[in-house]
Amino acid sequence: MEGFPIPTNIRAGLAGPLWIGYLWDAEFLTNYFAKNVREYFSERARELSKFLIDEAASPNIPYALTVEVGRDLGRELPVMDLISIIRGMGYQAFKTHFHIKGFRTDASLLRVKESIAGLSK
Repeated sequence: MEGFPIPTNIRAGLAGPLWIGYLWDAEFLTNYFAKNVREYFSERARELSKFLIDEAASPNIPYALTVEVGRDLGRELPVMDLISIIRGMGYQAFKTHFHIKGFRTDASLLRVKESIAGLSK
């Protein structure tokens, strides 16, 4: 691509994640949190450690439910409900630690959209 990585006037049709490897060492995280999370930690800290352990084994591409999704459905869609639906279709799905409505899945964006669209029928 001419001028890469410097932007040009040519508009790119697609963009995507550049990192295809794992973001972290799932085994290390699991062992670390198993040994170091204490009873006196806040509930949020314990919850966050669980999210990180789950997320460490998850696909690298994050998504987030937006206000527009709720507006299109006519109701708020809990992210855990969508995760259950995606898992029910045979894909991996995990809540993210960094966005309240965020999730990671190995389902394609098209499959995620189809699962959400199926809820509005």
